[in-house]
Amino acid sequence: MTDTAIEARGLGKRFGRRNALDACSFRLPAGRICALVGPNGAGKSTLLTLAAGLARPSGGGLRRDLDRHLDRGTRVHRAGDGSGAGAG
Repeated sequence: MTDTAIEARGLGKRFGRRNALDACSFRLPAGRICALVGPNGAGKSTLLTLAAGLARPSGGGLRRDLDRHLDRGTRVHRAGDGSGAGAG
């Protein structure tokens, strides 16, 4: 099985009453090149902000194994557990 660099399950992010992401799920294999495309307001920047660990999700979970490839360990961010920006 291919190593996974980033995996999201039911990932969500709310800003006030507005959903920027709602139940986003995907798996990005390590060592692959990918593109993130969509119309304005689709949540692309929000997804990248969450993946970079600069914000906490409002729902679901995000596993980043990118750090493992840099010998820093796997980071897991889940909604409401305080593991967002500055954790780890």
